[in-house]
Amino acid sequence: MLTLESEYRETCPGCGTFINEYHSEFCDTARCGITGDQKFSCDTFNEDNHECENTKWSGYWPGVKECFEYGLFSYFVPNLGFVPCDPEHPNAVCDLNTLLVRYAWDSNLQKRVPKNG
Repeated sequence: MLTLESEYRETCPGCGTFINEYHSEFCDTARCGITGDQKFSCDTFNEDNHECENTKWSGYWPGVKECFEYGLFSYFVPNLGFVPCDPEHPNAVCDLNTLLVRYAWDSNLQKRVPKNG
């Protein structure tokens, strides 16, 4: 069963920084605090020329806490793709793809929120 506790990590898997510390400059896990996009990519393909803000490691992969908050889980079915499910499903994972498509980044809250909400 997928639980928020099972997703917790003391250090960032991308740069090894500890909880509440800023990610290293080239960490591939870090997000831009302005756009919510991967900071490494945002620095490279920054079309509006904003200065990216670094984010701190929270103990969770970006988006995981929102998936639990909004109930976004799925599991993979061969020849079908990812299918929505409950976190109790034995093969459940956080549905980060749905989170990215259906939810917008709120730079004030530093998390994804429902679009138009």
